[in-house]
Amino acid sequence: MALQDLTLLTLMFEFVPPLVVSLVYLIFFGKRKSKFIEAFIVLMYLKTISFFVLNIAISGVGVGGSFDSSVNTPILSWLLLTDMLFQFVTSLQEYMIWVMVSFFAVLFGMLVLAVKLALQDPLKMRFGNLIRRITQRQPESDGYTGFRDRVANITFEGVEPQPLNPEVQARAWRDAWKDYLIIGLATLVPSISIYVGSLPSFIILKTDPGSYIPPDIYLLNVLIFVIWIYRFGYPASNRIAKGAGLRLGNRDIGGEMMRGVLGWFFRLNILITVGFLGLQTFQAISSGVPNIASIMIEYYILGLVYAVPPIIFAILIMPLVEDFAVVLYKKLFDSLTQAKSKVSEISMGGAVKNLGASVGTGLVVAGAFVAAVFATTMNYAIEHGLFRFFPGEVDNEFIENALSNPLSNIEMMGETIWLLMILAIPFAMIIVLGIIGHQVRKRSKGGIESFALFSGVTLVVSTNIFILPDLDYIVSVLLTPATYAGEVFNRLRPFLVIPTADQQLYRLASQFIINIPIFVFSTLFIMYFFKYRESWNETIGEISGPLLNVKKRDIKQSALMFFGGLVIAIFGIWGFSIAFNNPGYFQDLLIGLLEKIGSPDGLEGVLPPPVDFLSRAQPLGWFVVFAEHNMIGKLNIHIIGA
Repeated sequence: MALQDLTLLTLMFEFVPPLVVSLVYLIFFGKRKSKFIEAFIVLMYLKTISFFVLNIAISGVGVGGSFDSSVNTPILSWLLLTDMLFQFVTSLQEYMIWVMVSFFAVLFGMLVLAVKLALQDPLKMRFGNLIRRITQRQPESDGYTGFRDRVANITFEGVEPQPLNPEVQARAWRDAWKDYLIIGLATLVPSISIYVGSLPSFIILKTDPGSYIPPDIYLLNVLIFVIWIYRFGYPASNRIAKGAGLRLGNRDIGGEMMRGVLGWFFRLNILITVGFLGLQTFQAISSGVPNIASIMIEYYILGLVYAVPPIIFAILIMPLVEDFAVVLYKKLFDSLTQAKSKVSEISMGGAVKNLGASVGTGLVVAGAFVAAVFATTMNYAIEHGLFRFFPGEVDNEFIENALSNPLSNIEMMGETIWLLMILAIPFAMIIVLGIIGHQVRKRSKGGIESFALFSGVTLVVSTNIFILPDLDYIVSVLLTPATYAGEVFNRLRPFLVIPTADQQLYRLASQFIINIPIFVFSTLFIMYFFKYRESWNETIGEISGPLLNVKKRDIKQSALMFFGGLVIAIFGIWGFSIAFNNPGYFQDLLIGLLEKIGSPDGLEGVLPPPVDFLSRAQPLGWFVVFAEHNMIGKLNIHIIGA
């Protein structure tokens, strides 16, 4: 570990993004606190420590010897802005992943419940003599004739009508965090090999790096997700059953399922842990490496460093989402067990309307998704004298080369911003889909779950699979120094890893196992949040207007504005490209306009543009000019209005 890279300036600047988000939350949401936003802020702090600070400490410098690390104040400001965007998007991604795991546990829970209802009692009766010899008690039948009879007698007694009630959220977290902690610790050692690799491969990495073959990153992501489902999804599915008050007649089978998790599942993982330790000890002894003890210590330390944070994230996020998952659990159970009656009750016209609304909403947001990606790529390409739309037209030729071996921090700024925007756009569109979907669904009167399913699948399939199939980049990180006033600020710069043709199968698996569930379940989570937020506001008597008020006229105007704006944007970018190629004429016009605003006798005299009057690398000077005159103008309006 290179702990000397954790300089005072590094630690201070790495915590700036979560501090800024905390400040914004306190200013704008001080009177309307939200447990979900507070959990996201806490997650940002944890992500700063467990990912950014940790990787700075354990990574080697990711630049060449000719790299110029010196920066001035304007360049430092851009570095802080990009670092904040990187941390925010990374934390948002982590947040949505754990929301997905929570809802994925519902699907897993249906399978667990079906197996329990179908097999537990018949097996108990089949091996009754053996059970009696072990427990000294005769096992009793539940009295039901079969699987269908048991399903028909399942009841729910714990579904909360208002998941956003602070008391409900506090109780869910209070009851759940110990369970996730116990299970997370029990599965800790077996999961180390997923993050660090097997011990033999780690020994090769340390003793003969040239022979080390790293795992495929797409396959690794799928395996990590499967491990998370095993470590947390299975326990969560039983916690959801317990939270739903699942009963079979007089039996609390939800409680039975959770006791099984803390019983046999816990003991099973303890045995697996002992087996792993024994196997790895044997592998270490038989390796014949002289310094094997230090390698094993490093292996376990690194493995624990990577395997412990998911436990903290699960404790933080999953209890808050649990009551939403309980709602989905009951609805999914009713849909599966009452399929015939549910289908007979469906209005064909209403179903078609809901399907059209969900698919249409997904396509509209997909259009915004593609437009945002095109605009980001076109803006970057024009700076290089090109006119390109698709990310694949610039990623290999420009982005990857510029980020792999930069000569200075400012040289790769455009590429870094492009990559961060490409990383942020999908998550931004998920939020947009959830918000718009909430408003559209209220008018179509359809089900939330089906709306989220069809709109989410439409969005991800139309964009990530058909229009932009090569957008599933892997974003790695490299340690990059920046020297400011003699002090070193070490940061992680995002680095683009372009997939190869050999990874196509793993990429498809990642799309269908991870990406599609993230889009669908995150959209469902947002729609649940706004639905129950409105009902909770009505319960407590808080009056709030609609977030959006969509009408047919609004849709026509929005379509006109979208396509008209797209044409205007193309001509605008063309005009800006001419302006950049002929800056003198336009610069003189703008300077004259700014001089007409007023001479520098106020705040604009404090921070004048230090070098070039309109330099984009010196963004602080004219901001003060606009800020002061905007404040003075608004102040005059308030005085005159008063």
